[in-house]
Formats: sequence, C-alpha cells, structure tokens
Amino acid sequence: MAVIALISDIHGNIDAFRAVVEAIRSDGDIAEIVCLGDTIGYCPGGNEVIELLASLEEEYAIRYNLGSHDGAALELYQFIDMTNDTDAETLRSAGLESEEAVVTDYFDAENRRFVPVRPDARDAMMWTLEHLSDGARGFLRERLKPVIEIAPGIISVHGSPRDTACEYVRDARFARKCIESPKMDGIRLCFVGHTHLPVVWRMKRGEIAEVAGRRVCLSPPRPDFSERVQFERARELAIANVGSVGQPRDRDPRACHARFSAETSVFEHVRTAYDVEAAASRIRAAGFSERLAERLFRGA
Repeated sequence: MAVIALISDIHGNIDAFRAVVEAIRSDGDIAEIVCLGDTIGYCPGGNEVIELLASLEEEYAIRYNLGSHDGAALELYQFIDMTNDTDAETLRSAGLESEEAVVTDYFDAENRRFVPVRPDARDAMMWTLEHLSDGARGFLRERLKPVIEIAPGIISVHGSPRDTACEYVRDARFARKCIESPKMDGIRLCFVGHTHLPVVWRMKRGEIAEVAGRRVCLSPPRPDFSERVQFERARELAIANVGSVGQPRDRDPRACHARFSAETSVFEHVRTAYDVEAAASRIRAAGFSERLAERLFRGA
C-alpha cells in the first residue's frame, strides 16, 4: 500500500528534519513525499535542509509547495516589520502611506509586494537572504508550486486554497470560508500547513448547500485533533493541516509530519522527538531572537 509522507514548515530546523527523515525512511510504506512549503526561516539551517531534500530525491518522488517564507527568500515579496523605521520608509517609498494601504497590498495575493511579520521573523529572513546559497535558491525556484494535485479531488497548498502562500486556516471561520470558496470546486480534501497546528476541519456533504450557484456551509466545520483520521471519501469535505516539522505550535515540542493513503483515505499525524537543545543552540549562535530558541522547547 503506497503512502505519501506530508511534511511542512521545516523552517531551517535541520535537527528536527533529520529526525523526521529517519522516521520516513523507517516507514516501509512511504513511496512519495509532498513538502507543503516553508523550508527556510526561523532557524539557520536552510542550506542544510535543502541539501537533505535534494539527496532524498534519489530515494523518493518529492513535490513541493511554495510557502510564505519561501516566497520571501525568492524575493517574490518582502517581509516587513511595521515598527521598523527602515521598513516604514520602504513602504512610504512604495506609495503605501497608511496601514490600510499595507493591508490592501497584503490581501492582493496576485500582486502582493509586502507581508507584515513580527520583528524576529523579519530579522531571520534578512539573515536567510544573506546566507542562503545560490544553489539552494535555484533548487527552490525550480520546484515550488502554489498547488499540487495529489490525486483526483485531493490537493495540497501551503496556506489555504484561497491564498496558497499566506492565508492562515486558524479556526472554523477560516475553514468555512475555504470550503465555500470556488477554489474548492471539485476538491474533497485539501492539505495545508502554515499555522503549524495539526488539525483536520471536516464537514459532511449534507451540511453544504448550493445557493445562487455558490457553495454555502449550513454549519461550521468541525475540528478533529485525532492522531488518525479515516476520511469518508464520498460523504465529506475536509481541510487537513499536516503540522510542522521544525516549529510545532501545539504545545508539543516534537517534530510533526503526516502520512496519507489515497487508497484507504487514512490520514495520520506522526510525532518524532529530536535534539531541541541543538536546534536552539544553532539559533542563538546565528544571533536570532532568543524567543525563536525558547519557543522550540515549549512547542508554542
């Protein structure tokens, strides 16, 4: 039975990624890997992560989604800190004089120029832009896709089906908007990352109506935090977050990835312990924010 490994949000954490790779290699059913993006950022091991991904291509078929940090590393847009004077001047020079103008630019996914982020995310990206090798940039540029079709009716994106790089499916409200979106036409299952929170948002097809040619959810999607989920192939729609390899934020510091069988429609989250102290030491040695080191221990 062929199984797909789903990995996301490695964020340059080479220690966590090496542990997950060993878990994948020890799983004899896995034939393919789908990486849902954000290979870099927050941790300084981006080049090493990409080198390991490249070596894995000799063992597995691998496909890659474009993540929000990946897009910033490829300079498709710029991470900016709204409290930073230099960034504020950059925004003014771009004609964005107000916060409303910045927000309008951000929500224009097709023409987005700037993404507001926290200071530590901005500073880590500045470091990444300086240290990411040309080979790593070329690797990402050649492979990253906004949407991957995993099987008929099943796709993966980094953020959401509505905004594949940057929208967070944080709660039932956002999951509902995604399920109602025309971007989900013909799709029964969408895998996402970005929030770093392993959860499945599920809806029965009978809870969805067609009104004036639009899909309308009659009730909010239900969160399912189970480690193992059996999807009802013909009876439900779902958005499944695969969790984060390198930056878990569900109060569990272990690395998280997922496995999925299109044949049986079984989806599972897999947790793997790794050397968090080593990862935190790398962050500190690179001069990143202490907050980025400390949160690894809390998984938050």
